[in-house]
Amino acid sequence: MTLSNESIPVLSRGYSRWKEVRKTNIAVAVVISEILKTMLGPKGMSKMLVTETGDVLVTSNGRVMLERLRVSHPVARGLIEVARVQGEFAGDGTKTAVIIAGALLREAGDLLNQKVHASTIVEGYRKAAGKAMEVLDSLAIRLSAGNEELMKSAARTFLGGFFGGKVQDHVADLIVRAVKLVPVKKTGDTSVEDEVCFIKKTGCDVNASELIRGVVICRDKPHSRMPDKMTNVKVALLNCSLHPFLRKVDEWKREYIIDGGGRLATFMDGMKEVYGDIVGRIKCSGASVVFCRKRISERLIDYFAREGVLALELVSEKDMVRLARATGGRIVSYVKDLTGEDLGLAKLVEFRKVAGDEMLFLEGCEDSAVVTLLLRGGTVDVVEELDRVVRNGVKALSLIVGGGRILPGGGATEVEVSEELRRFSRVFAGKEQLAVDAFARAIETIPRMIAENAGLNPNDVLMELRAKHAAGNRNFGVDVFRREVVDALECGLFDVFEVKRHAILAACEFATMILRVDDAVVAKTSETRKMEEEKRRERKRVLDEKIRKVIGEDEELREVSRKLTSLSSASD
Repeated sequence: MTLSNESIPVLSRGYSRWKEVRKTNIAVAVVISEILKTMLGPKGMSKMLVTETGDVLVTSNGRVMLERLRVSHPVARGLIEVARVQGEFAGDGTKTAVIIAGALLREAGDLLNQKVHASTIVEGYRKAAGKAMEVLDSLAIRLSAGNEELMKSAARTFLGGFFGGKVQDHVADLIVRAVKLVPVKKTGDTSVEDEVCFIKKTGCDVNASELIRGVVICRDKPHSRMPDKMTNVKVALLNCSLHPFLRKVDEWKREYIIDGGGRLATFMDGMKEVYGDIVGRIKCSGASVVFCRKRISERLIDYFAREGVLALELVSEKDMVRLARATGGRIVSYVKDLTGEDLGLAKLVEFRKVAGDEMLFLEGCEDSAVVTLLLRGGTVDVVEELDRVVRNGVKALSLIVGGGRILPGGGATEVEVSEELRRFSRVFAGKEQLAVDAFARAIETIPRMIAENAGLNPNDVLMELRAKHAAGNRNFGVDVFRREVVDALECGLFDVFEVKRHAILAACEFATMILRVDDAVVAKTSETRKMEEEKRRERKRVLDEKIRKVIGEDEELREVSRKLTSLSSASD
């Protein structure tokens, strides 16, 4: 006897199975990657996202685009996670990773239609990825930290087509200067969040963006009598409350018994004595600028203003850490413990008006590794996109500072990897050859889309690139600005080795993971099950109501029938 597994009720209520799950997964991945294809390259397009409330976001950032999409399919969410991890690790290459992943799955779908088993495709893809890493190693060039022109060329690559001309050169210069000033860890990564601060302000064009070697705090001057500008000052950093008469502050606690007018005067004199003691201790240490993590009383602010001391309260923890790194000072928990050795140094502390808002600039810290990028733009959308681009550029460029490696750009790396994989595929006599060859075709999607987005014929460009690489010109790629195939290294077209490596590996891992899935069991949430149970009960109630109504009508008919019968008998 033959039984169909669909006829046996194995799964309990609340669970369901997806049919044709592998084809569905591949189709979803291809759809998501298609969204990003037109955004790839220096001539890539931007996308406009409109929310339900009517808010509009225009972006050329692949990660931002995907994260704002409302998707429910697990494969779509997986691709968004690939973009997120790529962005956090390298700051760039999110579109490349997603597009390659979609291309790998599309090619795998064609092989599955040709009756190639999924395990064979997975094994072939893994071997192809290993070979691709070898090709990347052979193409990579180590970049010295002093080669500023190459660094600027790499920075322009990260900026893509969002800026052009002098604006692109100015922003690329800011990225290079910021990366050169911050410390680099052994891994080549930079603690961007700790060392580089990004401040966004509208009201001016992008060329007005500047780099400040120090810290900028968006705060108004606390007192009109405090100085607007101070030079060559010592800075005190306090992590304690300067509101001495709060209940929880024990450092300045004193007891006063007020039983008459004279005692009240004594209490007022005591308050003045405490305020004078606090200001005196800070002045004696040599500090003329005070940054306090907690609150400063209004009376004490007035005392500081009289003595010409600039005091700022409620400074955030991140800003306190940056101030300590910028000035070389130490954060002190008690005013009584403050000494001259705890103070930091700054050449300039000044309040300035930026876009109508007052901001405190602390500059001139020569030994500081803390920098602030003040990003300007004509509109909020421009500033937000500039912020995203510069953050990603700083993150990506930090991977090649201090001995990092670069690759030829303009699709040159992908074409060389593809050519080497085609030669490598001939090593295999079985169907793995088809999988390796499919991997090569998927990698070529990148130069194809770079050319297509620039308005070039992708087939003509790809054939010319293949011919150049077959002739031994491994660094040739497409320059979309010159609209021709050129030597990428000579023309300043670069990709970061770690960015490209991580993108290819992430795409391969995701594609092989999806290919190994041949079934999906969906467990409905408790809320969904509850809603379905309520609907079932409502349907049952309505049905019961209809049945009762029918039964009632039937009883009425029977009663009428009995009455008619009795009347008929009586007449007879």
